[in-house]
Amino acid sequence: DVPVTCFRDTYTMYPIQTWNSVESLYGSAQLRHRVAWALSQIWVTSGVDIQQSRHMVEYHKVLSQNAFGNYRDLMYQMTLHPTMGEYLDMVRSTRNNPNENYARELMQLFSVGLFRLNQDGTLILQNGEPVPTYTQEDVNNLTKVLTGWTFCNLAASCPNIVSGAVNHIDPMRLNTNNHDLTAKTLLTYPGSTTT
Repeated sequence: DVPVTCFRDTYTMYPIQTWNSVESLYGSAQLRHRVAWALSQIWVTSGVDIQQSRHMVEYHKVLSQNAFGNYRDLMYQMTLHPTMGEYLDMVRSTRNNPNENYARELMQLFSVGLFRLNQDGTLILQNGEPVPTYTQEDVNNLTKVLTGWTFCNLAASCPNIVSGAVNHIDPMRLNTNNHDLTAKTLLTYPGSTTT
């Protein structure tokens, strides 16, 4: 009985599911937890790929802390979160072996979407067809921007490092040796200004 409980409490999503349900129904910050849950439906990861509940708890904390905050801050923290890095392969994306999974999902699901929209939310059409928000070239360039990020493994700057274990708690760190340093152009639209 003890090994079954140990496995359930360490290597399944049972602890975070239980905690989230209790907090959402009875906690003092119900609205915050419900908004965090809604954000988790956009900023998705997988309990199959990220098997330790503790890692998912840390991921949920970022969603919860940003539930009423600035979306750009949330996007930055989610981009550098090791759970997202593991799930969408950014942690393995190097300048010699770039992986476009996170770059594509960042644009398609987490920010601009597939098609450009008018101010009222209707599709911008050209010759009767929706205008894409980005091209494969945009994906390629953003993929290059996101190369070189890896799990935090320096004791001086990673307070949650545990010897022999992957650090799924501290934000990922940039390994400049694996980062693409070439010039990149991202998402330029007619009438937009660059900063």
